[in-house]
Parts: sequence; structure tokens; C-alpha cells
Amino acid sequence: MMKSILTAFLVIIVAGSYGQTEISNKAYFRKFLKPSQEKNLLILGENHGSMASAVMYPTFVKYLTRKTGLRTLLIEFGPSEAYFYNKYLETGNEKHLNYTLYAGAIREWRDAWKMLYDYNKKLRKPIKVIGIDFDRTRTMAYAIYSMFLNYDQKPKFVEDLMKEISGPDFYSSYTISYPNKKDIEWANKTKALLRSNIDSLRNFLSEKDMKVFREILENKAINYADGREEALYENTKRIISESADSRFFLLIGRSHAYLNPIFADSNRLAKRISQTPGIRICTGSILYEDSEFGVSKDKPITLFEISNKDPWKAFYPEINKEASGEYDIVPLTKKLAPLAHYLDYILVARKQVRYTLINQKAK
Repeated sequence: MMKSILTAFLVIIVAGSYGQTEISNKAYFRKFLKPSQEKNLLILGENHGSMASAVMYPTFVKYLTRKTGLRTLLIEFGPSEAYFYNKYLETGNEKHLNYTLYAGAIREWRDAWKMLYDYNKKLRKPIKVIGIDFDRTRTMAYAIYSMFLNYDQKPKFVEDLMKEISGPDFYSSYTISYPNKKDIEWANKTKALLRSNIDSLRNFLSEKDMKVFREILENKAINYADGREEALYENTKRIISESADSRFFLLIGRSHAYLNPIFADSNRLAKRISQTPGIRICTGSILYEDSEFGVSKDKPITLFEISNKDPWKAFYPEINKEASGEYDIVPLTKKLAPLAHYLDYILVARKQVRYTLINQKAK
């Protein structure tokens, strides 16, 4: 059963060395164009080890902005990571991408953001990126440092913090991985320092930079441990509720996209948002068939998710009829209606390959 509205029918064209491919069933989203007094969130779940989402992402964004006026992209990273994506979209300076996890390390994601930069330059109202997840410690520190660097007259507590971040031991002491105990202690200490000097920050920071600091300080996500799903929900709910925008697109790990989890007993983000007054969602996930998955130089595995995995394999003949191409949107209705317990739709991606690290030779 559909939980929501958001977008228009969707055309995906995959460009570059992989040729051009159109996603089928583009009329599926037409019904979601009706005016609404509520906020609308489109969710697409992904598997982080495939390049498919990076290849599709720019065209998703371009199409949704053209056809629906969407301008806000929610990402499964913290507000500090979003800061660097926004700086890149504003300036085109690739040094900002070096501070992000995906575009800093993965070739296909770097190319995706380059395409979005070129597109964003043409928009009267630019795209903005907002992070809903935990900050990685060094990313948070470097975002803070980057913002403070733009001001000549700084309070002493700012100069001391910048000196700490730029010191010889900071890089080796903290991580850009899942925050550990030491990372969390530094983040908590730094946030406490910023909160205790909030009036001073307001006096010398621009309104734009102050908004970034507010996102960092109000972020409820801490790390990958227990409580993360609730934090993702609280962050997403606040961001959407406070925004003047009415349409949002979230690409996220697909376990968070399920209305009812397949292999867990906790309410995932999509379920929680679907029960929130004033926010309507349409949630789906990429499923990979005859597609590579892997994140390193190790031999990749090949996924056959609709033919081999529960609950999809029980409906393989029906799904296969609707998804014979490279990219196919399949609504979970009619004979597939039992699967709507989990999602509103699936996007079947065939013959995909794993992503390429920037320091690896391209395929």
C-alpha cells in the first residue's frame, strides 16, 4: 500500500563509459505530482558496495529538480560532510570533495558530484545538501576549521580550537570511520565549547555559517551503535518540519528504507517517518540481479537478489516480467502486493559492477 507521494514519473539515463540506459515504467510516479499541504519525502535504498546508485544519482536529482522543483538532498552522512558537498556545489573546487567519504574515495561518486556541479550552476535556486547521520570526527573538525578560516577577527577560544585541529597530532589521533570512544569524547567536548560560546559565535559568524553550526550542534546521531535509528528519525523529522521546502530526496542504506524490516525487529527510519503527521513518503530500494558487490581489491561477489533472496525470490517470475532491462521500477501492487509490507516499489538493477576506488585503476 502506498504510504506517500513525491515525485513525477522517472527517467534514468546512465551516461559515460557505460552507455545510455533508460529506466522502464517511468509513468509510475505520475500520480505523486498532485498538490499537497504536507511535506513529501522520496526514499531510495541502496547497497553501498555497488556503483549503480552513484551512476543513477545525478539523473535522479536532475529529473526531480526539473519536474517537481525539489532542491533539498538528504544524505546518510553528518552535517559536516554536507557542508563540504555544498561548498563544492558553490565553488567547483574539488578540494572540498576530498573531505567527503564517497566523493573523496570513490571514482563514480566523484564523477556524480561533478555532473551535479555543472547542472547546479544553471539553476536559479540551487541544490542544497543536508546530512541526517552522525558526523565523522575529522570531517567535523575540518568543517569547523574551514568556516573559521574565513574570518580575520576571531575569539580566543576559536583560535585555540583551530590550533588544536591543525596541530601535528590531530590527524593521527582521530578518524573518519565510525566514531570510537576517543572520537566521541572529542566531539562532545567541542560541541560543549561551542554551545557555551554560542553568543560569541552569533556575533562574528555569518548567518549561513551559523546555520551549519546549528546543524552540527543539534545533530542527535553519535555513532553506528544503538540508538542510531532513532537519531536518524529525529534529525530527519526536524529538518523536514523546519524547512520551507516541501520536497526531499533521500538516498540511504536500504535497511533504513524498509517500512517493515526483513531481518530485524526494530522500526526503521522509513517506518517511523511514515507514521509522522505532516510528512508523506514513497520508499523503495535498489535490488541487484547478476550484479557485482565489493569494496576493495578482493574478488567481488555476485548478487542475485530477486532470484535467490527472501522475500523477493518467491515472487521472482512476477518481478522478472516487469524487470527485464538494466534499470526497472517495479511497483509493489497487484500480484506483488504482499511485498508492499516492506516497500512501495523496487528498482531492479541488472549487470551492475562494484565501484572503483580513486586510487585504483578504472575498469
